[in-house]
Amino acid sequence: MNQSVVADGVVAAERERPAVRVRSSRTVNGVAILLVTTIVLQRFAIPVGSLAVPLILPLGLGAAAAMMCAGWLRLSPTRMLHYSAAGAVLASASYFATWHSPVVRATSLLMVLSVFALWVLVAPGAAKLGGGRKLLDLYAWLMVAAATVAIVQMAAQLAGVWVYRDPIGELVPPQYLLPDYNTSIPVEYGSPIYKSQAFIFLEPSIFSQFVALGMIAAAWLRRPVWQLVVMGLGLVCALSGTGLMLLAAGILALLAYRTTPRLSYVVVGTIAVIAVALSPAGDILRDRTDEVNHSSSSLALRFVIPYQEVAKGLQEDPVRWVVGAGPGSSDRLLESARESAGLAVVYTAPAKLLFEYGLPAMLVFLAFLLSALFRGTIARPLAWTLLFQMLFLGGFLGAPHAIFTAWCLIVAWGQRE
Repeated sequence: MNQSVVADGVVAAERERPAVRVRSSRTVNGVAILLVTTIVLQRFAIPVGSLAVPLILPLGLGAAAAMMCAGWLRLSPTRMLHYSAAGAVLASASYFATWHSPVVRATSLLMVLSVFALWVLVAPGAAKLGGGRKLLDLYAWLMVAAATVAIVQMAAQLAGVWVYRDPIGELVPPQYLLPDYNTSIPVEYGSPIYKSQAFIFLEPSIFSQFVALGMIAAAWLRRPVWQLVVMGLGLVCALSGTGLMLLAAGILALLAYRTTPRLSYVVVGTIAVIAVALSPAGDILRDRTDEVNHSSSSLALRFVIPYQEVAKGLQEDPVRWVVGAGPGSSDRLLESARESAGLAVVYTAPAKLLFEYGLPAMLVFLAFLLSALFRGTIARPLAWTLLFQMLFLGGFLGAPHAIFTAWCLIVAWGQRE
């Protein structure tokens, strides 16, 4: 009798295995479509009154909801608990901030909660069958393609056979594109040559960060060295320091978890660094190394001014340490402190969380980020790279193009969920 029961169980498991593989394959395909959509459509918006809602926000959340209803994704109790705690603390801080802040933008809080709602979903079955590695491989190929477009974009300008144009900006009405992003940036003031961003990315700096992440993913997967060369050339064509910083952070993370990098990577990387240093691009990049000392430079606008302004704002009202100044208040901080100077200060996640929601909310939300990125991940170097990007390289707290990409590559595949 016992042997019969065991045999029946084995037969049932064998019958279930193909169904599990089919479901896992569909999950991977669904997440892959979401990843491609997030990258390709990141510039587009839906006008809602005076707001420009990123098109990929409703598309991404709708696709995730459909996959959950189909059984391809499931709700993680652990993630849901952490997300609920973070959301409750942010909402409570926002409520108490209304007692002493003249303007509180509820839409800013709703954007943060909406964007990170995707992070409560996981695909553990597909993760066990290598779903995460497949998405990283797909992402590397996507960045190879984007880098190729960027190389052609730069080479055509340098050869004088094409004058820079933004076809998306020319064809799409401005109300259907996200504002406040500088897509077209000359390599130097007054230059007719523009930095590459492969047309579909919001800014050259964002393009450079995505490509740098692709290089780290390719290195982690030990992809052929030519893929890294193509992405590296695309990164240089963006002429952005943030991409180089993200690449450096990713390399350090790789070395921390893999002590024997491929010899071909080391050789080609050394040659590439020397070649770039001796090229005209090297002169431009070297000129940017002293940017932190200039108040209007991109480095100062990311790493110096935001924290200086937040410190001033917290000193003005110590209650802000506990409940913050309210969602969206960091935008007003620049205007009041700089008298509408128009500097594009980038309030990164720690600075924005601390000033708008207070220290307790910041710590709880950062704990949610750490748990989602590192709990059960199979690619810790990628998790560290993504964490560095989200915390220090841009105002990504409510940006679906960055948050959705992180979910597709790392967060969705936590195997301990």
